[in-house]
Amino acid sequence: MSIIAGSILGQAGTALGGFLPRLGGALALLLIGVLLVRLLSRLLIKMMQPLELDTLAERAGVNDVLDHAGLGRSLARVIGRAIRIALTLVVVFAGAVAARAAVPQPVA
Repeated sequence: MSIIAGSILGQAGTALGGFLPRLGGALALLLIGVLLVRLLSRLLIKMMQPLELDTLAERAGVNDVLDHAGLGRSLARVIGRAIRIALTLVVVFAGAVAARAAVPQPVA
């Protein structure tokens, strides 16, 4: 094998060796973040139930509007779902930033 080919393979190995741990970290951040968001949203919905938010929404006629929009009849669940979607977006963007940082730069 020539010196140039050995050098190129060595640089590729070094770049890959630095890339894989960062990519694994980005994937771990994404997985753990999504799981924590799901847990947090379920906890939030359970915390809103004693506040009788659904009862207040029923009295105000909000449940009918939610049902007509196809969102279900529980205001607490709709709020929990909206928070879950927003936090999931934050986690996905954080994972994307971490993955972008993991992309190896071309060697000059």
